[in-house]
Amino acid sequence: MKLTIHLEKPGCGDGMYEIRARGYLAAELFWSNEKGILEEYTAFACIPLGLDGEGVFRFQGGRGIPPEASSVTARAVDGSLKKWEEASAIIPTDFRSPLQDAEQKICVMSDLHLSRRAGRLKWVFSQGKKADLVLLLGDLVNDGLPEQFQQFSRCLEEALSDVPVLAVPGNHDFPRNPLPLAGEKRGDFRGVFQQMAERAENLGIQLKADPRGGFCARAGRTQVIGLYGASNWRKLRLEKDGQLAFLEEELREKQGEEPEEKLGEKPEEKPFLRLILCHAPLLDHNPQRRKGQSQPYLGGDRALQKLLDSQENFLFLSGHTHLSPNLYQGSVEILPGNRIYANVGSTCPCEMKGEEPLTLKEWREPVMTELILGRKTASIISRSLVTGKAFPRGYYRFNLFS
Repeated sequence: MKLTIHLEKPGCGDGMYEIRARGYLAAELFWSNEKGILEEYTAFACIPLGLDGEGVFRFQGGRGIPPEASSVTARAVDGSLKKWEEASAIIPTDFRSPLQDAEQKICVMSDLHLSRRAGRLKWVFSQGKKADLVLLLGDLVNDGLPEQFQQFSRCLEEALSDVPVLAVPGNHDFPRNPLPLAGEKRGDFRGVFQQMAERAENLGIQLKADPRGGFCARAGRTQVIGLYGASNWRKLRLEKDGQLAFLEEELREKQGEEPEEKLGEKPEEKPFLRLILCHAPLLDHNPQRRKGQSQPYLGGDRALQKLLDSQENFLFLSGHTHLSPNLYQGSVEILPGNRIYANVGSTCPCEMKGEEPLTLKEWREPVMTELILGRKTASIISRSLVTGKAFPRGYYRFNLFS
């Protein structure tokens, strides 16, 4: 059995992986080192082998090579699923990833869909206990009902009492028909967010809410801008004179067009990464839709995209799709100027769409995303909420501001 790899650029898994394993049916690929397969990561490929035992996998999408990895291991299995064999190939030294300095850990979750049972949500929240900040990208509950938000608040307080949490709403955070509830004193997203904001400020987060539908917060050297892109009747929309105007003002300040300082910033303390939160992805960066062939989820999509195209150094985080980060093409785009778009899947089971002949069951598991931020580099790590393992197909590294 033999494995040959042809990587294309340092620190990146893109390239060709060729396997020759006569007598075997299929093979999985894993990151590994001198001690063996990295057990904290799942496989990143599942490859059918021909009658001659040969198979080829082309990795693309800009996934990073974990710094712990110094080799790739192929594990081939025969038709009985009882016989297997492994072969490894060394990653050239110049292509390995350096160790990362870690200053801040942010946990990102989306599409929680609390309905009746709170046990699952408590478990999900417990995975963020070691984070410096937890961000929720909408669909906190399933039907936008008062009792669901009340239960959500209790779960949050029980599981993450010492961790600041911020959120933007999704379409399911509003009832399908809000009219019967009009005028009632009831729990809703804005009430829950007010509680989050007060608690976050008590835990040291600098925060400013905007009445047009959004917020801006500082957590260490990271800035977070949240956009309320959902409203009653489950509409997904950003208004030109509302959320878009608010975002434009915040981005203009970054360019120095407004001299006043906000949130107590000093020039030398500008954040090294700007996170923009919105429940729905933009059409140009939606893993399951094609520009020119699909309609956008979000009203105001074109105006928001135009605004972001004029910016640099941001990470746009979205949910809504429930798509797995293990999609072949990936769910993160890193564009020139540090324009980064990430669709983070769901804490409910995720969907795998595509034409790969073989996929793994674990690639569909509920997921959370970790942002590991350092002074010079950052990592995006998608992690299974079932096993805790990291998904190599959801692992990305990028340089921060120069």
